Amino acid sequence: MTRTLEKRLKILIILSHTFLGMGLLFLQIYHVRTVFEVKTNFSHLSKLERETLFSSEHGLYYSFYKRLAEAKSFSGGLERLIHDNLTEYPSTINSIHKFHIYPEILAAFLYKQYVNLTSYMGVSSRTCWTSLRSHEMTSHMNCESLGEPIQFYLEFIWWTAGLTVFFLYLFGTYLSNHVFSGIATVIYYFVLHEHASRVAEFPLARENFAILFIVWQMFYLTMCIARLNIKTIIKLALLTAAAHMSWQFSAAIFATQTIVIFVMVELEWLPQEFVLNYSLAHVLANISCYYAMFGNRYFFLSINHSLIVALIFFLLFRNMERGEVQMSKPKRFLHDLCFFISITYFVSDITDRMSASSRKDSSEDINGHFINLFLTKFGLKLPNLVELLYLCNSSYAFLDTDTIVQYVTVFAPKIVPVLLTLFAVKFCLGRKRGQRPGAEAIERAKNYVTEDFMEENLVTMENLSNPKTTAELKACLDLLEKCDYDYERYKIEKAKINPKNEEKKMFLWDVEKLKSEGKRNSGETGAKKATAKSKMPEEEPKTKPDTPAKPPGTQLDTFYVYNLLQAMFFLYFALTVAKLKFILTPFICLNAASLPPRRWFLDRTIRIYWVLTLIPLISSIIYPGLRNMQEQYSPTSVDNYELEELLEWINHNTETNAVFAGPMDITPMVLVATKRPIVNHPHTEFLDMKERTRIVYAIYGKQQSAEIYNELAKLKVQYVILSRKDCFLYTRHPEQTPAKQARKDKKIWDYLIPEAKNNPRFCADLFQASVPNFLKAFINKKFLILQIFSTVQLELNRKKVII
Repeated sequence: MTRTLEKRLKILIILSHTFLGMGLLFLQIYHVRTVFEVKTNFSHLSKLERETLFSSEHGLYYSFYKRLAEAKSFSGGLERLIHDNLTEYPSTINSIHKFHIYPEILAAFLYKQYVNLTSYMGVSSRTCWTSLRSHEMTSHMNCESLGEPIQFYLEFIWWTAGLTVFFLYLFGTYLSNHVFSGIATVIYYFVLHEHASRVAEFPLARENFAILFIVWQMFYLTMCIARLNIKTIIKLALLTAAAHMSWQFSAAIFATQTIVIFVMVELEWLPQEFVLNYSLAHVLANISCYYAMFGNRYFFLSINHSLIVALIFFLLFRNMERGEVQMSKPKRFLHDLCFFISITYFVSDITDRMSASSRKDSSEDINGHFINLFLTKFGLKLPNLVELLYLCNSSYAFLDTDTIVQYVTVFAPKIVPVLLTLFAVKFCLGRKRGQRPGAEAIERAKNYVTEDFMEENLVTMENLSNPKTTAELKACLDLLEKCDYDYERYKIEKAKINPKNEEKKMFLWDVEKLKSEGKRNSGETGAKKATAKSKMPEEEPKTKPDTPAKPPGTQLDTFYVYNLLQAMFFLYFALTVAKLKFILTPFICLNAASLPPRRWFLDRTIRIYWVLTLIPLISSIIYPGLRNMQEQYSPTSVDNYELEELLEWINHNTETNAVFAGPMDITPMVLVATKRPIVNHPHTEFLDMKERTRIVYAIYGKQQSAEIYNELAKLKVQYVILSRKDCFLYTRHPEQTPAKQARKDKKIWDYLIPEAKNNPRFCADLFQASVPNFLKAFINKKFLILQIFSTVQLELNRKKVII
């Protein structure tokens, strides 16, 4: 009967958390959907206007989804992506192998199933009407509902964002073991929503998909700290693989997790068996990603994989080496850290050398791209064009002061009182420890220690006269004296000296519980039950202060330390690269909401807990929470008329196989809206795309026209798009390092090609005058399209003529 009630109560608690979490999920969906509509007026835009909202890499990923959604069959769409000759013309690539597009594949698959289901049921999947475009007063078709591919895709993204909030709520609740912490986590998340997620501003950003699986994976790892088995290893591997296949930078995120695990096992917070199982889960995840992305070796070349392999080797050699040399803890930690870094470098170098000769394409060298970008950012390497373009992007700058100020404004009212309270408690305990107890208290503590000694070592009163036993008991009493006869401190210090005794005690407690449960189930008499129950440590005399009412919370402390260390690594990442604040903010919200944990407080001190949690939370909601929410809901005007005009011209005046090159934020929209092949795109981390970007962007430099023309001809480019903004207002981010100084003076090409600094800018000549071999085909206020004749290209390549 008791077991049935316990099961029902457990089910009731799970259902309560599920319903509350689902409510927060729908709140997040409503919020991001509404903010996106307010910012873009999406429901009233034409199809072309909607597609122009997705620029740069976001447009590139939407093009993959659109090809799958508009294909006659899902398998046919996959075949087009596997043999893709539109994204990097004239090359034919496997887009699934090269890009992290599994979110688009899943969304397109669900869309196809939804369309088939509505068609089978005879229900209309979308609603369409005709409206006027304000700037042209021309009519266009407007369609809504989930039957519209772009609408279904966005709804898929909103649900992804909602699930992220759902797991943040569960994560916060689990950390503090109190439902209020889960709710507080979500409130902090909404207060800092513009710094916690880009889903309302850039729905198609890779981190919007990956953060769901990163939070889920770290939540699951927190639940399984120190107790991984085969089932949990497989689940952890699947979550890790899902994050990897959603975002290429997930490998760096999990690299920090591996470093945290190394630090914790080095400080003996985690057992070695758990760390080996954790490493196995990551190896399985990398193998799964390798096969799912058609043999993409990036997962075996990433820094995280090198760290995982190094961690396995480190644990194998750790025990053997430790038995030979005795060191102090600081020296040991420094020694092991150097050893771990050396193994990581060796593994990374070996795997890179082994795969260099057999790489399928340059998509597997992303690891080197991130390292070079990091070195360039800190002035440790001379930059190239692509690295300068990255550093010109505000997303890759250092974290701005406005964001830091908002963090301090929101979290200082919470963290500062908690720290002050902890220091006050520690000070009071220190003073209490400094006071010598009375003779009666000293004698009582000695009796407790003597009883414990006799119980743990199975010693009787007759054996106390044994010299060896007397010496061991004296050592325990000396330790009690060092602890100022504080019995609780004595137990803590003794557990540090010999932790196996505590493990033994825990094991005996578990055995006793199993015995008592077995006796209850077998229907023994009430007297026997009482006898068994009286033997359990929970029912020992209350005069003994060392006996806890439940097993010690070492596991709770372990996962709390893990999450604090993880947040510290994310803080460093975000300070270095502003874009990564969207990883940092959810974990700051988690740690702030669960600090202090509810379990730190006794029933008589519960009021202090609510003062330290409720008052700071209310202050965060009032200010700056309401102000931030108002800013998110303030409408903005989006005017892409010139871009729409350019795309309309391409649709009506060029061949369906015409090849285009241009700015990285424009070419993906050409691919989406016109389905024309493009030669360059925003993913410049690939080696071949670095070279293509250099060729295309040379038109903004000061090279001779013949050099530019010949290099474009080799790529079989027929049309080149120029942006007036990029030509005349190319850089706007003044800083002080050499690379940034080049941007400050708008002399990026003088910095890269100093021998051509006296030449005029070629793009300015193209806008203002006629240049041989470049025919002006289209021009408006923002863009210029130049046509290059393929017959002239062939002639130039054949005769090697330089004009």
